[in-house]
Amino acid sequence: ARDKAGTADSLLNLAETLAARGDYPGALTHDREGYLLYNELGHRRGLRTAIARIGWIHILRGEYPEAVGYLDKSIAVAREIRDEVGLAESLNLRGHLDRLTGRYKEALAGHAQALEIARRIGSPRLEIAALDHQGATRAALGEFPQALKLHEEARDLAADIGDRKEW
Repeated sequence: ARDKAGTADSLLNLAETLAARGDYPGALTHDREGYLLYNELGHRRGLRTAIARIGWIHILRGEYPEAVGYLDKSIAVAREIRDEVGLAESLNLRGHLDRLTGRYKEALAGHAQALEIARRIGSPRLEIAALDHQGATRAALGEFPQALKLHEEARDLAADIGDRKEW
């Protein structure tokens, strides 16, 4: 018998590598295959990850309208299964998309939610990401003093935790 969950995990890893080298069609194919396996298994956490990854690939391809639905669904699944790490990750991705499309208020709100979650669950990695995303959004708004403060806070937090790995 085949280990479907392990296969799905490997498909997402393959997709990540393909995306890193710019093969977005290949990445989408593998992420979608992983999604189908997670869905078949009823593996909601894996499903949320696959959905978010598909949304991310659409962002990388500049296909913003397509990305919206995937990222919103990944947020909904994360909330449904009470996956706070996944929720913070998906909120940061959606906020990134909102910034790219000029929806700065929405971007800041999503990153603020992600930051609150990161602090509540004690995840420096997610906290740094949320702070940096907020900084990028403030910079896009021309609010450079606030942007610098947020990026410096992220830098200081990263320096404080050193090379510790959360995963």
